[in-house]
Amino acid sequence: EHDETGRITEDLAYIRPRMNEKRALLKAQQLTNNIIAPTLCGPEHYHNLVICWGSTKQTVSEALNRMDRADTAMLHLPQVYPLPQTLPRYLEKAENTFVLEQNATGQFANVLHNETCHHPSERILKSDGLAFSVEDVMNELESRLP
Repeated sequence: EHDETGRITEDLAYIRPRMNEKRALLKAQQLTNNIIAPTLCGPEHYHNLVICWGSTKQTVSEALNRMDRADTAMLHLPQVYPLPQTLPRYLEKAENTFVLEQNATGQFANVLHNETCHHPSERILKSDGLAFSVEDVMNELESRLP
């Protein structure tokens, strides 16, 4: 191991844990400092919030535009982790939250729950290898929205 000045040391009992902690803290700070903010599309005052990430943004956005519901908005997260510190304020405003993901287990919904203690109202999952179509999203939401 090396110490903070770059000198090689064999003091593994003291230096090694200290340097590991320093590297972990630096990595966490870099991740936190480079978080990309989520994008809210739709009404500012919503009852239903559809949460998506990655490549589903345009599909969900178009589906909600076609549905034309004044009570439903979309929150798109461009990155899955770390979650932005502003996320809870979006979740608190919603009566119902729907997490839309292209996998079988709802991995992002699990991260969301673990990091914020928020349990989504519904998970909309698709894992057949095909992307969600606008019609898929509309059908899923229409059958689940109050």
